[in-house]
Amino acid sequence: MPVASTAKQAGQAISNVLHFKHILQSARAIAAGITFEPQSCLLQETIGVLTDSRTSDLLAHIHSVIREDLSFEKSAQMTRSQRCHAVKDGVNGFLDVSRAIFDRVTQEVVELIEQYSNETQVPIKATYKPSIGYLMSAKREVLGESIPEEFVNVVVKKSVVTFSTIELIKLNNRLASVVTEINLLTEKAIHDVADVIRQNVAVLYRISEAIALLDMLVSFAHHCTVSESVVPAFSDSINIVDGRHPILEALGGEVVPNSVSTAKATFTVVSGPNMGGKSTYLRQIIYLVVMAQIGCLIPAKSATLKVFDKLFVRMSNGSDSIGGSTFLREMHGVAYILHNYSAHSLVMIDELGRSTAAAEGMAICRAVCEELLNSSATVFLTTHYLGLPPALGVHPNCARVVLSATQSKETVAQQRYKAISGAQAEPLYGIHLAERMGLPEDIIRTAQAVAAEVGYTKNDSDTKPGGLK
Repeated sequence: MPVASTAKQAGQAISNVLHFKHILQSARAIAAGITFEPQSCLLQETIGVLTDSRTSDLLAHIHSVIREDLSFEKSAQMTRSQRCHAVKDGVNGFLDVSRAIFDRVTQEVVELIEQYSNETQVPIKATYKPSIGYLMSAKREVLGESIPEEFVNVVVKKSVVTFSTIELIKLNNRLASVVTEINLLTEKAIHDVADVIRQNVAVLYRISEAIALLDMLVSFAHHCTVSESVVPAFSDSINIVDGRHPILEALGGEVVPNSVSTAKATFTVVSGPNMGGKSTYLRQIIYLVVMAQIGCLIPAKSATLKVFDKLFVRMSNGSDSIGGSTFLREMHGVAYILHNYSAHSLVMIDELGRSTAAAEGMAICRAVCEELLNSSATVFLTTHYLGLPPALGVHPNCARVVLSATQSKETVAQQRYKAISGAQAEPLYGIHLAERMGLPEDIIRTAQAVAAEVGYTKNDSDTKPGGLK
C-alpha cells in the first residue's frame, strides 16, 4: 500500500485496510464455526492458520485506529460513507470537523429531496452515482409529461426519470470537496496501520490458502453426500464400473452410466453417430480421473484408477493464441502431445484429422494412432473414420468402443449414450440424420450416390481408409 498522493489513491488505501480487517474477522469467524474437534491433521492445520495469534495482534493494531463496528459494504454510497467514518473519533481533530461537515451536507441533501417531493406531490427518491453524486428519480407515469423547469439534466430510461437541480449540484460539489479532504486526512491517520499490514502480508496469503483448502474440503463433503460416490483405488490401469458424468449429474436429469477399462488395452478408439456422446464420454473420464487424483470421491459403483503425471486433451478447434487455420491449430496441438507424453500420461483426442481432406486426415490419424499404440500411455481417441476401428482393432493393445443408438425409418435416431464394445455399424448415419432434419430429397439422393461412388454403402462398415476405393 504505497503512500497516497491523490484523493483517489487515498480512498483505495483506506479500502485496502478495511478489506484486510474484514478478512481477518471472517477468518476467525470461520474457525469459530467449526465446533467439533477435527481428527484430520490437514483440518487441524487449517484451523491453526485461521486462529493464528498474529491475526489477533493485527486486528488489535487496526482497531486502535479503525472503528471495530465497521462491516463490509458493497454499494458505492455505503462504501464512501464507510471510508469517511473509518477512523475513530479523536484520532485527528481536523478529520472530525470534516466528517461533521460531511454528515451535515448529506442531511441537507436528504431534506432538499424531501422538500421537492412535497412541493411536486410526487414520490421522489435519492439515487447515488460515484461519478456524479446524488440524483433524484421518479416514476415516469407519476411525474407526467410536464417536468418542472427547475429540474435539470433530465434523463428518461424506460419507466424511470432521473434529474437534478442547481441546488443539488451545489451540495454534490460541497460533498465531493469534503470527501477529498476526509480521504487525505484518513490516509495519514492509517499510515502506520498500513505499514504494519504490509510487513505481515504473509499472514494474508496463509489465510487465503487455508480458506481455499477448507472450501475445497467442504465441496468434497457436499458432493459425496448428495451423490452416490465411491472412494477410488489406484492401480496401473483404469477400471471404472458405471461411472457417471459429474457435471451433468449436478445439473440434474438422468445420466447414463458408462464403464471404462484399460486393463487389457491402453489405447481405446471410440466411434459412434453424431450427437452420440463421444466427446462427453471422454470428458467424463477426464473429470473422474482429476477428481480422484485431487482426493475427491467419484460418482461410480466402483473405480480403480491409474495415477497420471500429465493430462493431454485435444478436443476443440476454437481459436487460440497461435492463430492460423483450424487444421494448423489441430496439428500444433497433436505435435505438442507427441513430443511431451510419457508412459504415465493420459491422452484424449477428439476426431483427429477432421479439418483436412478425408484421405490426408485418415492417413495422419492412422499414423498418430500407430505411434500411441506402441507406447504405454493411456489413450482415448474418438473418430468418424469408419475404417479406423477395424484397422486398429487387429492390434492387441487396442480396444474398440461405440456409443450406441437406435433408429427407424420414421424417426431420427435415439441416442442411448451407452458405451459398448464394438464399432459403428451405420456408415451413412450422417446422411440419414440430414434427411430427417428436412434436407430436400434430391439432395439426399445425390449424397447417397456420391457416398456409394467413393466407397460407402449402407452395408459396408469396414470402408477403406479415407472412404476411398
